[in-house]
Amino acid sequence: MINKFYKRIHNKFSNFFNFFFFLRYVISIFIITLCLFLLIPKFFDYEKKQVILSKSLNNFYNLELSEFDSIKYTLFPLPNLSINSANFKIKGEPISFYSKNIKIFLNFKNIYNFENLKPKKVLAKDSNASLNIDNTKDIIIFFKELNHKIDIRNLNIILKKNDNSILEIKNINFSNYG
Repeated sequence: MINKFYKRIHNKFSNFFNFFFFLRYVISIFIITLCLFLLIPKFFDYEKKQVILSKSLNNFYNLELSEFDSIKYTLFPLPNLSINSANFKIKGEPISFYSKNIKIFLNFKNIYNFENLKPKKVLAKDSNASLNIDNTKDIIIFFKELNHKIDIRNLNIILKKNDNSILEIKNINFSNYG
């Protein structure tokens, strides 16, 4: 009698437990494929994609990328391309910047396909700008008219007149969102 009662309990719940044991495998397969999806771009050579990256920065942010040391894909905190020691200038203006690190945050659909690259946001760290004092209005207009997300941290601006330093402004943080 006790054996029959014990068998009924296990037969009644066995389908319920089997479903959860099956879900365990499905969830583990999902996690493994997601990790592979995010980690495989780490092995790509992004130096060859430099033309596409500079074109997208030019289209969305009016920034012309001229020189850089390296381009690397980093996964954390979000998938992004990190450009080290980059020189860029504002399109159509005599204003140029040097940045130690620029991060271009990518959408998940743009991790593998760079043809229609539209960055989520751009983060520039430890930047320096040296410009003529007459061009200060141009840089203010540039930052004011940006439509896409940009975050600049630790920007140092040196204002010059006739190649003589007049004013140095340090540790400027700028963000046009949030």
